[in-house]
Parts: sequence; structure tokens; C-alpha cells
Amino acid sequence: MKKSLLIALLLVVTLFFQNNCRLLAQTNNSQYASKAVEEISIIPAHINDNCKLTNTFYVDISALKQFEKKFGVKLLSLKNDVFTDDENKTQINYIETTGSGDTKKLYKKLVKQVGNSNVVASKGNVVVEIISPSIEMKKKILSTLKPDEVHTNY
Repeated sequence: MKKSLLIALLLVVTLFFQNNCRLLAQTNNSQYASKAVEEISIIPAHINDNCKLTNTFYVDISALKQFEKKFGVKLLSLKNDVFTDDENKTQINYIETTGSGDTKKLYKKLVKQVGNSNVVASKGNVVVEIISPSIEMKKKILSTLKPDEVHTNY
């Protein structure tokens, strides 16, 4: 009973998040771009020749405030990139904090929340979450990113 309730709850949360992401993706919000995030953003051609960036969006100020409450840290920006290649769809979330204390706190929180299924890394004041079914893709992204700290699920 508890397991089926948990699965149903996870499905509802996933659908809610996907719907919110679609809305954000439609608006793009590139005016919320961050220099620190852009400097470390992965370029598809650095992963492989077939890798294409299919969607990018930046969270606006009001949504950023919601994420600050959720994570309990001050945030400067949040960017989401979606890549595809011949076999995989990969999502990379870049979350920029105001300083090293918030970066460490956010990193630890994300490792606890999603570390069993996703890669969590940090570089400077940016925490990066890599969501992909492919271990090879995760490894390629990490080798390009060269993070200061990393938690892998493989």
C-alpha cells in the first residue's frame, strides 16, 4: 500500500514539474542568463558529433524565489539545457548560488534528494545536476565540465 502511494505521489510530482518546465521553456527567459553559468555550460559538439541542444530555458525571478525556498539558499540563476543524440535525452540543470556556503549547502541537499539517480557536481558557485539514462553521456559531460566536486550514481 505504501509503495503504491509513493509511486503515485512521485508520478504527480513528475508531471507537475514537467508541466512547469514546459511553460518555462516556452518563455525561454534569456534575460536571466548568468555569466558564471554560461561559462561552464556544456557545448553539444564537445560531447559527440550527434549531440544537439534541443531546449534551453532560464528560470525567471519569481520562479527563482520558489526554488530558493525549496532549497533554503540564495540563488542568482537557474538554467536548464536539454540535449539529444542518436540514443539519449539528457537534461542538465545549472543552479548558481551567491557564494561557497550556499553552494556547499545546495550541493549536499541535491546529493541527498537526487544523488541515487542523477549526477550532482559543483564548479565555483554553480551546482550542476545531470539527468541521463546513459552512464557514458554522464561521464563525457563530467570530463568536459571538470567539476570541483562530484557525486555520481554509477
